[in-house]
Parts: sequence; structure tokens; C-alpha cells
Amino acid sequence: MEKNGSILENLNSYSDAYAVIAPLIFHTQLLGLLQGAYATGILNAALNPTSVEAMAVETGMSMARTQDMCRALDAYGIFIKANEGYRLDEQWALLVTSDLIRTFQVTVSDAFAKARMFSHPGASYGQLSSEERLALAKGVTFNPFSSSTPDFYEMLFQDMLPEVVDRLTHQEIHYLELGCGVGGGLNGLLRTYPRVTAVAVDLAGDVLAEAQATAETLGHRDRVTFIHADARSFDARDAFDLVYWSQFFFPQAGRAEVLQVAYAALKPSGYLIAPLLTDPIAEDHIHTAEGRQYAMSQLMYGGWEIPRLSADKVKAEIEAAGFINVQVRKRPFLRLIVAQRPNIA
Repeated sequence: MEKNGSILENLNSYSDAYAVIAPLIFHTQLLGLLQGAYATGILNAALNPTSVEAMAVETGMSMARTQDMCRALDAYGIFIKANEGYRLDEQWALLVTSDLIRTFQVTVSDAFAKARMFSHPGASYGQLSSEERLALAKGVTFNPFSSSTPDFYEMLFQDMLPEVVDRLTHQEIHYLELGCGVGGGLNGLLRTYPRVTAVAVDLAGDVLAEAQATAETLGHRDRVTFIHADARSFDARDAFDLVYWSQFFFPQAGRAEVLQVAYAALKPSGYLIAPLLTDPIAEDHIHTAEGRQYAMSQLMYGGWEIPRLSADKVKAEIEAAGFINVQVRKRPFLRLIVAQRPNIA
């Protein structure tokens, strides 16, 4: 009896502990289901009410497998029963629409890449697989193929950098991006403003190749030069009207050098633009949703030896490099630092 009591106590303890982790397990499994459902095409097949038979034909899966997947998606409220088949819930239909400013596939792939990265906390950026690097790079930018992209960038510049809107529209602008990643922002800008020509620099050849392929697809490859190199080695003098520095992907070592590259590359009175992450969270707010998000972000960037700097500290870096009129500009969806090179040669 004593042995049985010990076993029951052990089982009860496990049951209590499992209740804590069970929601995480099921949400992880659900993300996997969603990624698989997207890859098979079953989500798109159910944008309108569709029979299981028709979905099986469209996806190439067996009837039994299609039925099981539909039932699992129905269990989570992602599919809704409709007559003899299923349709995608309206909110989920919006998420999987490929024309969104950030696509469903990018969002889910980014989540999986981060999960794999966190499971190997000692891995550096260079040790990530190419698939993981691409997923993470796409996760921090916007979809340059969306029909909303030109309107989005026009709104962005009118709101955040009105000083250059007229020049972007009516004059030849030369643009430099230091740390272009997969080129979501770069290609969105080139698509929106046909008079812009650009140079894009990145250390990772695989993400640079993705940026180049996007430029080819969008038809403006002839307006951008891609350079596979460390941004610190880029050498240009008084050549660019705008420089964009993806500062939250740059380790502490070398940040000052990159800022000097940007300063030298800009024409006098040219503008430096740098995106910002959210400011560090106070310790007494760490258990909030915002605090948890910050802690995970810090874990990621810290593993790459990238400082998670406040807006004030990034501003101080830029001012120390000789820039003037350094301002933090904030909107609900974005924060930027905008600065100018002094109007002297």
C-alpha cells in the first residue's frame, strides 16, 4: 500500500506540473499544425466554403489525412464547418492573405526560428542555419510585394521624415543601407520612389541574395548595387542623400566605426535614419506582457553580442559621431532616430 501511495503521489505531482506546461505544448503543436496547413495549401483552399473531397484534390493529400487536418483546425476554431465542408474563420482568412504588410508564413517561420534559437542559447548569429537567418531577417521587416507597400512608405516618410518627401518624389536620391538584411525596407523604398538609386551592404551572403532576388522580381535590380561586406569596410565620400543604419543588428564592437562610415558617405546636410527597438524594461515590470517580450528579445540580441540600447543611448552614440539635429521620432508601430550630417564639407 505504501508503494502504491508513493506512485499515486508521484503521478499527482506530475499532473500538477503538466498543467503548467500543457498550454505551451498545445500552442507549440498548433503552430506546427498551422505551418503544415499553410505549406499544404489547405488554408488557402478553405478561404471559401469547400468540401473535404475538394480540399484533398487541391492539396494532394489523402481523404483521411485531409479530414483529420480539418477536424484539428476546427477544434481550434480556425476552420468553421460549412454545409458539407469547411471554411476558414474570417480573422484567420485575413492572416493568411498574402498581400498583408507582413505575411502569415513570415510570422510563423520567425516564431519557429526563435524557438530553435532559444533551445540553443549559446549559438551565435553566424551559427544559425541559413533558413533561420532568413526567417529572422524577414521577421523584422515588411512585405515589399504587398499592394499596400507604396502607400505605407509614402505615409511613413510623410509622417516620420517630411523633410525629404518632396525630394524623394521629384529629385534623384542616392540611398545607402548599412545592414540591409533581406531588403524588405530597401525594396519597398525603391518600389515606392522610382527616382531613388541605392547601395545595400550586408555581412550575410544568404540574406543579401534574398534581397537581390526580391529586387529582380520587383523589376528594379538595375537601380541598386548589392555589396557583400562588413559595413565598416564600405568607403564612399559625400555620395548619399540618405543613409539607413540597421543599428539593432550591429554588435557593440564596431558601432562607432560604422557611424563614421555613414557620416563620410553622406552628403553635407544628408540624413541618417536608424530604427529603434523598445527601451529596456524596468525590473519591476518584467512580469508584464511587455516585460516578457523584452526579456526574450534581450536573450536573442544578447546572444549575438548586440547591446539592447535605449533611444537616449543610441542618440548619444550618433551625436558623438558628429551628427546634428538628432531626434527620436515615435509612432505606435515604429520608432526612428533621424539625424543630419552638418552642412560642411
